[in-house]
Amino acid sequence: MKTMKRVMGVKSDKQTLNFLQCIEALQRYILAGAMCKQFTYSSGLAHIAIVTQVASKAAKEGKRHAAAVLYDERVREKWAEEAYKAGKDGQFDLDAAIIF
Repeated sequence: MKTMKRVMGVKSDKQTLNFLQCIEALQRYILAGAMCKQFTYSSGLAHIAIVTQVASKAAKEGKRHAAAVLYDERVREKWAEEAYKAGKDGQFDLDAAIIF
């Protein structure tokens, strides 16, 4: 597949983190987010627990841990869209979004 992409001149997809890099980045993200009062630290830890559960379920089903990384990317994109839709004066509670 890589050879075909190179021959056809197809640009490669964006680079994604592996599972361990994702968990490390999430730990730093939740610490920074909690310090900036974007959400509570416990909500951030809940998000890491959910990502870890997704990875565990994927591994049990014989799939790769990349499913957890993809889940994390998609859910944070969803939160960003919801926050954008709420606007500057809107009501978007990231703590509530993380838990549900």
